[in-house]
Amino acid sequence: MLLLTLYVYAHPVLGHIHREEIIMKVVAYFAVACVVVMVASMAMKSPSSSVSKAKTTIQNNIDARKAALAAI
Repeated sequence: MLLLTLYVYAHPVLGHIHREEIIMKVVAYFAVACVVVMVASMAMKSPSSSVSKAKTTIQNNIDARKAALAAI
């Protein structure tokens, strides 16, 4: 964020933008990035994730094999 702010201040074309506008844009980009990270972390923890599905499938396979061996 600091580099973006310094770039805008140093750039001759973007130098006319007011400081408040720059601060609001930086804060807005930061907020969007935070929301993206939160959504991604929630998606990784949800039971519909591929890791959870794979664990459930493996456990069901193990249980089915145990039942088949017990039936023999």
